[in-house]
Amino acid sequence: MDYLTHGIRRDIALDATLETYDVEMLKLLIGQGADVHQITDISPFTENPERIRDAEGNPAIRAYIAALLEAGWTVNDLEDLAREQIRFVTEAYLLPKQAVKAPGFRDGAGEVRGKSNPEERTRPFYLEMLRTGDSSYNMQQRFPGLPDVIWTADRFGQSTTQLEDGRWVQIGGEHEDHYMSEFVIFNDVTVYSPDAPPRIFFYPTSIFPPTDFHSATLVGDTIWIVGGLGYSRERRSDTTPVYCLALSDFSITKIDTTGEFPGWIHRHQAKLTQKGIVVIGGKTEPGYQDNRATYLLNLEALVWEKVSRSGDS
Repeated sequence: MDYLTHGIRRDIALDATLETYDVEMLKLLIGQGADVHQITDISPFTENPERIRDAEGNPAIRAYIAALLEAGWTVNDLEDLAREQIRFVTEAYLLPKQAVKAPGFRDGAGEVRGKSNPEERTRPFYLEMLRTGDSSYNMQQRFPGLPDVIWTADRFGQSTTQLEDGRWVQIGGEHEDHYMSEFVIFNDVTVYSPDAPPRIFFYPTSIFPPTDFHSATLVGDTIWIVGGLGYSRERRSDTTPVYCLALSDFSITKIDTTGEFPGWIHRHQAKLTQKGIVVIGGKTEPGYQDNRATYLLNLEALVWEKVSRSGDS
């Protein structure tokens, strides 16, 4: 049985599996053709899904998310208002609680840029922010005296990419709205491993500018970062930002491209094909205009090509 919500047809039975994270029912429905991409909120019935346990006493959401991913669901299926739920996908919520009263816990709280390419800097404050998903405001209430801009995992426009070995890589993202004193666009990289603590890498803005609402495409042992919104003063309509993250050492390289590029594009979709990275949809600046064309970035020649427009036959 279906029902309409926000103009999207949803399956009632599929939604019902989220009440207790019923994996068996989920797999049964998938086998009957249920579309897991309809799940845009993985915690509609509770604010603390980790408290729902399976028969072995483990958070039931772990096996549930694993089943979703196996069926082709991605973090991009989450709606913007459910962005904080990504920490259940990366399993950041399972990180050990940090000793917040320990001397030096706040060290690095306000350091959001790096000095080298990359600068690995994983500190207790960052780990606690990953675990809780707290906003800067909430943390400032807990710890008076923190600066307005601090490192937080509470972000819009952050890309989350799963690697073939099970790791997750998160890039950039923004915190709060531009008119707020806590507003910041990040240019860092966080790496989650199934069997090791997270690693956090920082970069100088001259090497890797702050980025949000970009696309991140896995290409072999690299991630190609295309487009992004960024700070208004840095936007240029005559170029498309392209950067390459090397997964071997997490260094980032700016990629110079030529051809008919999409412009300052953001909120778009990117897909790897045999011909290169295809970019569709999204918005372009200035003016937050709809992108109505499809573009191809040839990764060998580093040349953009407009391959179709909306409405082309």
